[in-house]
Amino acid sequence: MLGLYSAGCALAATLFLYQIGCFVYNLYLHPLRNYPGPRLAAISRLPLTYTTLCGHSAFWIHKLHQKYGPVVRVAPSDLSYTDQRAWNDIYGSTPAHPLSFPRDPGLFHFLNDEEHRPSIGDCDGDEHRRIRRAYAPAFSKRALAEQEPLFQRYADALVTRGMETQGNVANVSELFAHTFFDIIGHLNYGESLGVLEKGTNRSWADSQLWLLPVAGCMEALVDFAVVRLLLEFVLVPATRSARETVHGQINARLDKRLAEQDSERRDVVGIAFQSSRKTCLTERDIRANAVAIMVAGAETLTAFSILFTAKLFQHPKVMARLTTEIRTAFQNSSDVTFASTARLPYLEACIKEAMRLNPANVFKRLVPKGGATVLGHWLPEGIRVYAAPLATMRSPDNFRKAEMFIPERWLDFEGTEFESDNRAAYQPFSLGPRNCIGQEMAYSAARLVICKMLLNFDIAPALDVDKWTRGLRAWTTWSSPPLLVHLTPAQSNNAVGRIPPSREGTVG
Repeated sequence: MLGLYSAGCALAATLFLYQIGCFVYNLYLHPLRNYPGPRLAAISRLPLTYTTLCGHSAFWIHKLHQKYGPVVRVAPSDLSYTDQRAWNDIYGSTPAHPLSFPRDPGLFHFLNDEEHRPSIGDCDGDEHRRIRRAYAPAFSKRALAEQEPLFQRYADALVTRGMETQGNVANVSELFAHTFFDIIGHLNYGESLGVLEKGTNRSWADSQLWLLPVAGCMEALVDFAVVRLLLEFVLVPATRSARETVHGQINARLDKRLAEQDSERRDVVGIAFQSSRKTCLTERDIRANAVAIMVAGAETLTAFSILFTAKLFQHPKVMARLTTEIRTAFQNSSDVTFASTARLPYLEACIKEAMRLNPANVFKRLVPKGGATVLGHWLPEGIRVYAAPLATMRSPDNFRKAEMFIPERWLDFEGTEFESDNRAAYQPFSLGPRNCIGQEMAYSAARLVICKMLLNFDIAPALDVDKWTRGLRAWTTWSSPPLLVHLTPAQSNNAVGRIPPSREGTVG
């Protein structure tokens, strides 16, 4: 018994000394030792992991940049940048790294199915280029134009659902979630999933909402092997039902769709297979990418639309001007098209400003084998580097009045205080060979849905929006409490919804 006790003490002492040695190494001998940042973050990943698990990492990193400058050591082996030039070094195609830095695969480990087949999100090099080339035609302007009736159908169904809420408080978060779930699902599989129109597949739509938050939490624990192992037996089983529901439903749709792969339907699966002669796309590839396309498309569009609506509530003058622009341009919903909405300058400015203030979370990359240079400084291989989108686009070094929601900064800015804004720092979809393949679709869908809603409804909050914003969390994309609203049918082309007293000049 005494021998067992002694062995335990010796093991504990060894682990303690090892940890102290790691702390000393990280603080005084690590290749990143001279980079600015909090000392606790330099010796341990705990601060970054804790804020990530709480959904606050984007704002925590932003505060660090405000204190320490454009490059910060946010963890022992992690560097965050707000200098716009870092986007090109990390994500761009350079002579030394034509395919950009490889992606940290931690996030997609949880999103992938049980066979862990790589998707466009976590594969690198020639494999990524092959898969992207196969899917690119499905997200081209031509393909989107062909599929516009599909987008119109569900945007109109959203308006119909909104009309049914008259006299009641509407959960616009749920309405947006079901709309984009149906759009992306139909776009992908060539058939209606029926959530918005019939109320079917609700469990699938609701289960999908869990995937990105849990994947973000699992990614944060990648360097804590023991903790991650424990959570594999706690967090993963707790969400296994949701994962099985999503993967099961997607595979069932794919089974049906792949049996008809010779059909002429121009959905994502059909277009990808049509281009597979050149890219050797396989059924395994289709299944591996189905979840990534479904989740990335539906959840990011939903999160943006919710936050965009909240921004309008907080800035009534912006809502008034945008509503006037839309109702002056369109007399009825049939006038609202991809082409016509793209010609509304103030709408475009509002969308850009909302994306600037609340972009998706960081796109982590790894310094490739042999090391690489970022902003003129050499870094050893394996270091995590990223241009933090929120910190970059809220940095006063890049934008004037960076914390404020001011769409006018994107309009006729020459000769104004916003002329000096560094617009190259605006990268909500990343850049380079691994940028978001669906960004054209995202802009088109967002413009269409926003116009349909503001044309048909006077929208007013049914809650305290400032209090609601305090519930925002960011796990890869934004998560928020339900946004409750009143939807009143628009009375005239110049009508503006019931809005709170003006608070212009509030921060974003």
